[in-house]
Amino acid sequence: MPFFRLSPAPPWREPTLNELLSEPIITALMDADSVHPEELKAMLGWISIQLRIHSKRSDAFCADKQEASAAFTATGQMRT
Repeated sequence: MPFFRLSPAPPWREPTLNELLSEPIITALMDADSVHPEELKAMLGWISIQLRIHSKRSDAFCADKQEASAAFTATGQMRT
């Protein structure tokens, strides 16, 4: 008997958070560790938002850095 049931998701797609949290082995571990699914979902949602915010800031920084690098390469000196 497998430790988890195979989800109906196609093999080229990773399971969603809801699919993972509905797996019997996951729910058993969460019960044993007194993890509440709704609290975990809320915490992971907050982390996801924080990562998106950080990623957007990082992308903007990288774009500025690439533009400055291109300007330096083209002129041989840094533009301000």
